[in-house]
Amino acid sequence: MDIDHKVDRLPSSAPAADQKKALGDLICRRREELSLSQEKLTELGGPSPETLRQYEIGNIPDRPQDRTLASLDRALLWRVGSARSVLVDGAAPLPVIEEPGSHRSGQHVTVESKQVARLLNVSAELLQCAKRQPLRPDVSAAVNQLHLIASELGVQALNQ
Repeated sequence: MDIDHKVDRLPSSAPAADQKKALGDLICRRREELSLSQEKLTELGGPSPETLRQYEIGNIPDRPQDRTLASLDRALLWRVGSARSVLVDGAAPLPVIEEPGSHRSGQHVTVESKQVARLLNVSAELLQCAKRQPLRPDVSAAVNQLHLIASELGVQALNQ
């Protein structure tokens, strides 16, 4: 097996009930922080609304699917592997975007609208390719996160 294609798996023992509940609470809290409905989270690449509802109440399978955990990371703007880390060792999920108050947040950069449009087009093309050709969960998560960030930049550019 090529080491680059290795996907970390959950240990053979099932995650503890408190870790499942913690992940459910973190999912709900993060979704609310991002002002996203369950349906919008699904549109952004998260799991189905029913799966999301089950996860938010801590009803998580003993062996959750890799793609479900990766889709949560992607849609909640967590770093790849964050949802799994909560289940495996109770680690806090890490955001892919700097939080307000961090040393670089709030800095503004001037970008031409043409550049934002190109970024949106490229990220949309990558997203379509990812839908046609199955990718490793980490690559798929990165493509979806790129598209989400590009979309947010596009919205910000339109509002300026």
